[in-house]
Amino acid sequence: MAKKRTLINKTYVKKFCLEMANSKFSSTKTEDKYTDGNGRVWNLARAMTQLKGRKFTQVSDSLLNEIEAEVRVLIENKISNNRQFGKTVR
Repeated sequence: MAKKRTLINKTYVKKFCLEMANSKFSSTKTEDKYTDGNGRVWNLARAMTQLKGRKFTQVSDSLLNEIEAEVRVLIENKISNNRQFGKTVR
C-alpha cells in the first residue's frame, strides 16, 4: 500500500507548536497552593521551582496526525461549500 502524502510540513509545524507552547507556558504563574476535589490542600512551591526554566522539546505524532486530519477536512469543506466554476478552485 502506498504511503499517503502529507499536506503539512511537519518540521515547520513542530517548530511552531514548540514556540507556541514554550511562550504560553513559560510565563504562566501558577499558584503555590492547590486544593483538589476532596478538599486537600497541596503545596506546589517546590515542584514549581524544579520545573522553572524547562522548555518543551518534542511534539507527539498523534498531535501532528490530528493537525493533518483537520487540514484535510478544512480543504474538503472549503471546496464542497464554495461553488466551483471555470478552471480555478475558489
